[in-house]
Amino acid sequence: AAVSFDEFAVAWFVSGLNKTVPVVILEILTGNVDPQINAIGSAVLVISITLVVIAQLFVMRLSPRKQEAR
Repeated sequence: AAVSFDEFAVAWFVSGLNKTVPVVILEILTGNVDPQINAIGSAVLVISITLVVIAQLFVMRLSPRKQEAR
């Protein structure tokens, strides 16, 4: 399934035969709230925060090396 969280309406109209993740989540939400929604949201949040922290650590490690080279 394709992933497009920023533009739900566009993803819904251009998805064709494939369902995007936001469309699947919306279909699940139309009925009772399922714990899968909480799990998906938590996973996306944790992955996003982890990537930001890793990127920040990478930038911080490169920063002192650039100053020493000058």
